[in-house]
Amino acid sequence: MKKILMNNKGITLIEIIVTIAILSIIIIPVFSMFLTTAKANRYSDDKMKSTIIGQKVMEDIKSSMVIEEGTNNRNIDDYSVEINIEAVSDYMFPEASLSGEADINDYDIRIVISEEDDSGSMNFNYDIYRNYPVDENLNNDSSFTNIIPSDEATINLKYDGNIIIYDRPNKENSVSFSITDDPKIRLEVYRDTDITVNAENTVSSDELVIYMMKSSDSNAEYNLKNRGGNIKTINNINISDGNNNEARVYKINIKVFSKQGEKIEEITGYKTFLK
Repeated sequence: MKKILMNNKGITLIEIIVTIAILSIIIIPVFSMFLTTAKANRYSDDKMKSTIIGQKVMEDIKSSMVIEEGTNNRNIDDYSVEINIEAVSDYMFPEASLSGEADINDYDIRIVISEEDDSGSMNFNYDIYRNYPVDENLNNDSSFTNIIPSDEATINLKYDGNIIIYDRPNKENSVSFSITDDPKIRLEVYRDTDITVNAENTVSSDELVIYMMKSSDSNAEYNLKNRGGNIKTINNINISDGNNNEARVYKINIKVFSKQGEKIEEITGYKTFLK
């Protein structure tokens, strides 16, 4: 017994090496697991935040009445956001010129409501065109006098086999155009006054289509009052003065990058000026 108690032999080098080796075998995978978990958590957090940012940018663009083509970049909450907007060529709505041959053949009558006169009054300056397909200004015809009241933001239309544009309320003044099969009318507003459109279609077999357009700097709103019949409206078509390739549909691509420049999220959507 005394011999055993007096045995003060220490741990050998081999035992230490074996112990370290065993600990390494155990610790390294556990440590690696913690690193992997932390990295996954960070990526998930980045993914969630970048998705929220991308969706917010997308909604802001879609809700805006003005859209700008091209690529631009933003920094949002330490994330880099790349935005690319391009027109979809299959959905172009060219702007017809005020004279000469029009680029659009998808309308019969075109009514252009322009800015206030030099006095700043609320009176309308308007022009009426017909597509033959030449975009012909018909305002030189004296029969157009008072067809659209100069002091009212109101346009009155009726289709009964002919397109009739008339004044309000007595309909004493009117002009008629012979149009067959699904007539199409294009309204353009280049001022901020809201426009009321009273429309009626008495031909059940035909669809009256009204394109409601306004310039990009106009805050005007259209108010359609359907007086009866099959009427289709295509609203909020945004046009720019002098732009002959205005689009109705735009493709929006949004990429969100981390601080390290790693692309985390990519969202693609479409904005339309049709409702």
